Amino acid sequence: LGQVLSNSLYVDNVLLEGETPDELLAKYEESKKIFSSIGMNLRNYLSNNVEGNKRIREYDRATNTTTKILGICWNSTDDTISFECNDKGSGKISKRSVLSQINGYCYDPLSLLTPLMTPAEVFLQDLHKQKHGWDTELLQTDKEIWRSIKANISGFAKKLSRKISADTTASHTVSVFVDSSKKVYACSIYVTSISKSGQAESRLFTAKSKVAPINKEQTIPRLELLSIFIGLSLTESTTEKVNLRIGQINVFSDSTIALCWIHGTKRLPPTVSTLVQKIGLIRKRLSEQIPVSFCHVPTHENIADCATRGIPKEEFANHTWWCGPIWLNQPSEDWPVRKATDLRSQEPNDEEDAGLYTSIAAIDPAWPTDKISNFSRLPRVVAYCARLIRNASKQKYLNIQRIGLLTTTPSADEIIQAEALIIRQEQSIHGSDVLTQNKQLNVNYDENRILRRFGRLQNADVSYDAANPIHIPKQTDVNEEEDAHLSLFLAEHKISWNFIPPSSPWMGGKTIGRRKLTEELFHTTLCEIESVVNSRPLTTIGDQNSPCEILRPIDFVYKDIRHGTTQLSPRTDEEDPNYLPYPELSSQKAANEAMSETERLTKKFWTIWKHEYLIELRNRHQLFGRNHKATNREPHIGDVVIMDEDNHTPRGHWPLALIIDIVRSRDGSTRSVMLRTSAGREIQRPLNRIIPLEIQTAASPRTTKMSHQNLE
Repeated sequence: LGQVLSNSLYVDNVLLEGETPDELLAKYEESKKIFSSIGMNLRNYLSNNVEGNKRIREYDRATNTTTKILGICWNSTDDTISFECNDKGSGKISKRSVLSQINGYCYDPLSLLTPLMTPAEVFLQDLHKQKHGWDTELLQTDKEIWRSIKANISGFAKKLSRKISADTTASHTVSVFVDSSKKVYACSIYVTSISKSGQAESRLFTAKSKVAPINKEQTIPRLELLSIFIGLSLTESTTEKVNLRIGQINVFSDSTIALCWIHGTKRLPPTVSTLVQKIGLIRKRLSEQIPVSFCHVPTHENIADCATRGIPKEEFANHTWWCGPIWLNQPSEDWPVRKATDLRSQEPNDEEDAGLYTSIAAIDPAWPTDKISNFSRLPRVVAYCARLIRNASKQKYLNIQRIGLLTTTPSADEIIQAEALIIRQEQSIHGSDVLTQNKQLNVNYDENRILRRFGRLQNADVSYDAANPIHIPKQTDVNEEEDAHLSLFLAEHKISWNFIPPSSPWMGGKTIGRRKLTEELFHTTLCEIESVVNSRPLTTIGDQNSPCEILRPIDFVYKDIRHGTTQLSPRTDEEDPNYLPYPELSSQKAANEAMSETERLTKKFWTIWKHEYLIELRNRHQLFGRNHKATNREPHIGDVVIMDEDNHTPRGHWPLALIIDIVRSRDGSTRSVMLRTSAGREIQRPLNRIIPLEIQTAASPRTTKMSHQNLE
C-alpha cells in the first residue's frame, strides 16, 4: 500500500481504489495507520460505494457527498465530475483582466473544455500581437469581440462520468486525434473500452491545445507535425500514470504531408528533421510496451478539428467531442482511415515559402563531382568525358555540342561547356527548378538551360554572369570543392586575411578605399595630399615673440604659398560671353561636382593625417615620468607649440601659440602652461593638449652654447 499511496498522493488529496467494500475498508484502516505514524491525520474519507461510506468512522468520513478532487467537483452519489463556467470579471477590460478571466472561468487540468476556450486563447494572442499594455484599456472593437467570446463561455455546464469504463476486465485502445489550423494546433485522446462480450464504448480522456508561435509564422504542415508531437507526448505521459490494459495506440492525422515526413526517408529541412526525430523517439519508447500505428483520417472525420476552430456553447454540451467518432466503437476494418505506410510518397512544393515541400526523385549523377577533390580539375575531367561521348556516339546529344578540336587538351570552349554541364547536373539533382515557381525570386532558365536570377542589372555595364548570377544550391559538392580551391589558391600565393577588430569600422579606413577614380580625379587628389603634407609647420623663423612666422617644407620652393582652393558660389553666369569651359567640363554643374568630390577626398585625408601626425609628434617629444602625469622634458617660456583643439580647423592651417608662463603643481611638476595665441588671447592648456614643433629651437643656454661651438 505504501507504493500505491506514493503514486496516488496529490498535494492534500489521496485517491485509492478497490473492487469490493472490504478491500476499500482495509485500505482505509491501513492508510490511516501509516499517516498517524508520521503525525498526520488523514480524514474526510469519501467513496462512491454507499456501503463503504457507512463502514467509515463518522469522524473520518466527509460530511458532504460532493467535494473537490484536484480542483474538480466530484459527486460521489452518482460518481460524476462536473464543470461550470461562471463569469467573475467586471470593471475595466484590459489584457490583464482578459487573462485573469480566461484562467478563472473553470479549472480544467485535463483540457476537456478546449473547443470552448480556443477562441479566448486566440484573442489573447491577438492582443499580444497588437502590443497592448497589460493595464491599458482595450479598443472598442476589441471589447465587442471579447464580450462575444465571454457570452459563448459563461453559463456552460457539463457533467461527465468519472469512470472510463465500468468493466474492470475490459481491454482498451487509445486513439489520438491531431489537427492544426493557422492559429492553433491541438490533440485529443480517446479511450475505447472493449468488454469481453465485444461491446465497445469510447470516452474523451484528455486533450491539449497550443496557439501557433507568435514570433515566427509556421507553415500548416509544420503545425500538423507539432500537433502530432504534442499528441504523442501527452499519450506517453498519460499511459504511464493510468492503470489500464492498453492493447493498441492509434494516431490519426488528416495531413498526408506530416505523415510522409514521419515515414519517409527524404532529406528534410533541419527544423522538420529535428521534430521528426523527437516523434520517432517517443514512438520507439511507446512501442516497447504498446504497438503504435499512424493513420490518415479524412478532415471531416478528424474530431481534433473542433479544438482548433472552437464550438458554440449551445452545441458543445451534446457534441461528439465527448465520445469521439462513432466508428471508434466499430471493428478497425470498418474505419474510414488509411494506414500511413500505404500512402504514396508525396511531399509539398517549396515548403519554406508556400507551406509545401517537394519530393525530389533520386538522380544518379553523370559527372563525378564527388570524386574530384580539386575544382580546377573537375571541368577538365568532364570535358574529356564529354569529348569521348561525342566522338564515340553517333547520336546527337542536346547537352553536348560539337566543337572543333585543335589540340588534344580541352579547349576553352570545351571547359565552358563542361562547367555548364556540371551546373545543370547539380541544379537538377537538388531540385532547384522549384525556385521558378516563386515569382518574387525571378529565377528562370537561360538559353543553355541553366538557372539564373535575372535582376535589375540587365542594362548595367557589367558582364552577363555578373548581371544574372547562376543559382548553385548550397549543399552541392561543387560549392565545397570551390571553397577548397580558393583556400589552396590563397595558401599557395601566401595571401592572408587581416581583419579589423569587431565593432570598429573606422580602423583600417582609407581616403579613397575601393572607389575607382578617373585619372584626372586621382591626380588631383594626390596633388592635394602632397600639398597638405608639405604645408606642415617645422619651426619658427626670426623673433620668438612673433610665432606666426613659421617654416614649412613648401617654403623652400614656394615662399608663403597657401594651401587650398577658393570655393566659388554655385550661381550660373550664362550671360558672360567670355566664359568658355574646357571640353572635359561640359557644364558648370559637372565642374562643380568634380571640384566638390576632390575637395571631399582631400578633406578626409587631412582629418586622418592631421590626427595621426599630431599623435606621432606628441609621442616623439613627450616622455612620461614614472607617475605618467607629468613630463620629464620641461617646456620653456618662448617655445612655439601646436595647439590640439577639439574644433575642426581649416585644412592646411595649424593653430600655433607661444608659451608665456609655466604653471606648476604643489609637487613641483609641470602640468599646464599659459599660451598666447596669434589673435593675442591668453589661455591655459594642459601639457597633453600642446605639441612641440617638428624642429625645436634652443631650449637652454647650454644647448645654445653647444650649437655655437658646432657652428664654429
